[in-house]
Amino acid sequence: MTTASDLHARLLDALLDLAWCQWTSLGVAGVRSCDRVIADPEALLLATLEIGRWDARLFDEALDWVTVNAADLDMARSRRLAKRATYEQRRLLAVAADLAVDHGARSTFRQIGSAGLIAREAPEPYAAQPLFRSASGASFAGTVADERFAAAGFSRGHLELRGDVRGRAVAG
Repeated sequence: MTTASDLHARLLDALLDLAWCQWTSLGVAGVRSCDRVIADPEALLLATLEIGRWDARLFDEALDWVTVNAADLDMARSRRLAKRATYEQRRLLAVAADLAVDHGARSTFRQIGSAGLIAREAPEPYAAQPLFRSASGASFAGTVADERFAAAGFSRGHLELRGDVRGRAVAG
């Protein structure tokens, strides 16, 4: 008999495989590339900010892609999609936007960053919650806190962006 936790694990695996497939089609280093994939980078980023919490490498590779290929993202569309996202996804999107600005993205990213999206969401600091989770449901964080994520209410180890993703043409 299939249990709810078995179904959750299978669904999570399928979602992670799909996300890896789409990210590798956009130029992220990975082994799950697929032929003829249509990727929607704004929606994929938002989805990855949730499901990537079960796969730290996927999460960090997506952030790396954003810092290198920020020009391929439509910030107005990202803001519209974020209206239907969870509070956690919006806070993490703000962190991604701040990272992109720090790596040379155009100033429109500031509208989503911590000065924009997060500032309008809550006047009080967030209570820290671990960013990453395991398949068993346990959560974990690094020993050296990353200040950017801590300001958004998440504890995680220091983020090390490699900047070695390949850029791929994204239809606009």
